[in-house]
Amino acid sequence: MDTFLCNPNAQHPWYPSKRTPNILTGYIRGNRDFFRGHHPAFDKDWTPEMLEKRLDGDVKFLNRYQDLADAGVNWIDEISKACRRREMSPWASLRMNDMHGGTVGRRVT
Repeated sequence: MDTFLCNPNAQHPWYPSKRTPNILTGYIRGNRDFFRGHHPAFDKDWTPEMLEKRLDGDVKFLNRYQDLADAGVNWIDEISKACRRREMSPWASLRMNDMHGGTVGRRVT
C-alpha cells in the first residue's frame, strides 16, 4: 500500500476550521441528544434499546474527536506526518456525498 485516502468532511467538516463550524460545534461531551435527530424515530426495525445502544456508540465516537480538539491536535496534519514517515502518499478528498439521514429529523444542538 502506498496511498492513504481520508475524507474529512460530511455535512459538517470533521477537521479544525477557522471559518466553518465543524462537527464539534455545539457538542457537549456525552450529549446523546446531539445525535438523536440522525436516527429516525419511525424506524419500526429499531427497538428503543437498539437506539440507546447506537447513541452510546455515537457519543463514544465523537468524544474521541473531542479529545483531539481539546489537546490541540489537528488530526489531518498528524495523518499526513504519519503517512510520510511510512513513505505513503496522504490524500484528502473533500467530496460531497448523500446526507445519510440528514433530511430525517434535526440534530438537537
